[in-house]
Amino acid sequence: MVRHKNTTLAEMLLSDGGLKVTPTRKAILEIILRNGYSMTNKEINCSLKYKMSRSIIYRTLQLFVERKVLCISPLCGRSLQYYIALHNSSILHFQCEKCRTITVSDAGVLIPYTIQDGNIVRQVFYSVKGLCQNCC
Repeated sequence: MVRHKNTTLAEMLLSDGGLKVTPTRKAILEIILRNGYSMTNKEINCSLKYKMSRSIIYRTLQLFVERKVLCISPLCGRSLQYYIALHNSSILHFQCEKCRTITVSDAGVLIPYTIQDGNIVRQVFYSVKGLCQNCC
């Protein structure tokens, strides 16, 4: 795949997921990339420069999950929270007990495609709770 010099990270992620780059897809992905933590459908909608219907945002997010561009946080509770997929790695989910913000990062351990008890392991998730820098 040929990448142009001016290709953005959002465009690369869409292309890697086999998706056409559209203004809607690019805008939603750029919001999540810019924030650096997992976000709900509502948070994404509030952050957009121009408003879209919730159903368009929801369908776009579901497509991103299906194409492994985004993942859903296991700590999300009632509202689904989406974050950028980090492939073949261990994922650290930090949830602030005060403001409830969930930060997702690579835990720094690469996970090869291994078979364990007949299962293929692709990702490992770590859940950590405490106080974020803003709430300390």
